[in-house]
Amino acid sequence: MSKFLIALLFIVSTSVGAYYIVPMYQQNQDLKSQLDSTELALLKQRKEIDKKRILIDDLHRNPAAIDKVAREKFGLCRPGERVYKFTDEDKLRDLLED
Repeated sequence: MSKFLIALLFIVSTSVGAYYIVPMYQQNQDLKSQLDSTELALLKQRKEIDKKRILIDDLHRNPAAIDKVAREKFGLCRPGERVYKFTDEDKLRDLLED
């Protein structure tokens, strides 16, 4: 009878322990997953910041970079040049394919 009682106590204590441990383990796994995705997002943001810092530094030091930004982002040109803007790229592709 004492072996039966010991086995029963072992099963009950294991069940109670599992009842409390399993949710905590799941929460731990969820937090690890969230941490991994946050670290990945942080890494992407840091890369973006580095790219922008390089661009800013280039704009401070290189006149050609300023010229490039003025042309590409603002559509500016030098005197005597013409700027062509295509509003529908699909139509342009169709015209070039024909």
